[in-house]
Amino acid sequence: MTLSDLAADVRALTPSEAAERIAPDQREISDAVRSLGKRMKLAISSNFAHAEQQLEMLATKSALTRPLDRIRMVSQELDHSGARMVRSMDQRLSESEHQIKEMAARLESINPLSVLARGYSLTSDSEGKLLTDTKTIDVGDNIKTRLANGTIVSEVQSKTE
Repeated sequence: MTLSDLAADVRALTPSEAAERIAPDQREISDAVRSLGKRMKLAISSNFAHAEQQLEMLATKSALTRPLDRIRMVSQELDHSGARMVRSMDQRLSESEHQIKEMAARLESINPLSVLARGYSLTSDSEGKLLTDTKTIDVGDNIKTRLANGTIVSEVQSKTE
């Protein structure tokens, strides 16, 4: 027995046996290659089947079979939204018109010119100050009387208190 025999992991009695031990058998290699080939074919086949299944699933999606359906649906939703918006705007406009008419009627009721249209008048002195008392005007003074459709300038000939 030699020192190399003691240090070696495997011991062979003859060089032929050592060669057999380090070189794998041709049949084992051939079997391993065949086994790997079968596993590779199986993996490729499985991947191909999975991809085919995904493709079939995608082909049934409505986005691919009927692409315009989604566009039509969104278009309809937009049309409905537009119609609702127009109705809402019309309603708001109508409400605003009604409020404006009410405000105009209120303003008209306090408008001095509408009071004049009922037969009243406004009289002022020559400086444009409204007359509310006969003591503020003298005989011979010019006065202006505002009627519904115009103004009259007069001279005071007499006054009574």
